[in-house]
Amino acid sequence: MKIIHLSLNSFNSLAVGDTRYFLLQNGAKLVVAPSKCPHRGGPLNLGRRRACTAKLVCPWHDHAYPLHTIERVALPAIRRGNQISVVTGNEEVRVWTELLPSNQDQITCGGEQ
Repeated sequence: MKIIHLSLNSFNSLAVGDTRYFLLQNGAKLVVAPSKCPHRGGPLNLGRRRACTAKLVCPWHDHAYPLHTIERVALPAIRRGNQISVVTGNEEVRVWTELLPSNQDQITCGGEQ
């Protein structure tokens, strides 16, 4: 088991072995969530948030996942100031900053069920 200490100012994505993760803000909570959509493998890190229903929408097929469901499969992590400590297995860990649209873009909720 490894504990990786990362600066929140210098990264927003990581891979543990072949599994990619991204930082997902859920209110005051910061989660290191898997990027792969469980339905069709789409990039959840490019998804948009529905703030009024606390869901993340997959950009490939518009399926909306409750944030609490995504949190259940997130990596164990603790935030302290501008640093986050993440617990991983013994696989290789790669860290980078995505230069793509943020997952924090929100969908307006008018007429949403």
